[in-house]
Amino acid sequence: MIGRRKRATDGEPVCPFRLLIRDMPVEALAAMMQRSGRSVLTMLGTVLGVGAFVSVLGPTLKNQDASLSF
Repeated sequence: MIGRRKRATDGEPVCPFRLLIRDMPVEALAAMMQRSGRSVLTMLGTVLGVGAFVSVLGPTLKNQDASLSF
């Protein structure tokens, strides 16, 4: 049977369950829908983190370029 684990018997190896690549987007979307609040907070944190990084590096690099031009 596809996608089902076999029962272990004496001396017989157990076939591990494998997630196929084509199943991954469906599983990811299902997880995002089940925990929508967590997904929103993760996206918000990523956007704020990138924005903070850019807002700190922008003036720093601009000042560095200005000091090199003299």
